[in-house]
Amino acid sequence: MSINGLAWQRGSAVVIWDCDGERIEKAYRGPVTSVCPLRDGDGLALVEPIDETGPNNAVVFNADGTVRFRVKPPLPTQQVQGFADMYYVKDELTAIMVTPGRDFAVVVDDKTGEYLRIYETR
Repeated sequence: MSINGLAWQRGSAVVIWDCDGERIEKAYRGPVTSVCPLRDGDGLALVEPIDETGPNNAVVFNADGTVRFRVKPPLPTQQVQGFADMYYVKDELTAIMVTPGRDFAVVVDDKTGEYLRIYETR
């Protein structure tokens, strides 16, 4: 299965794609922060509005729209505001986690959600 016809614009609350002839739609009350197709085309990394899902707002969907995993903050939940972006850095899926005063890059395996490493970023 793979993602085709991805439709999303920055500021939009709806993300749409096709998978095996089926239309998949993810809709939220507020704008989606970030959308990144996985490098293998078999899924989609999406950052949901923080006010809707809180600090667990970075999610990877399979091409069929099912949740593969949510990126769990590697810090205590009360220290994390949420995730602001998710994209590839040199073939590694990286989620940008926001905390008061500083941000962290959380590198995760795009198949399993396992943490590979975390580092402070600006």
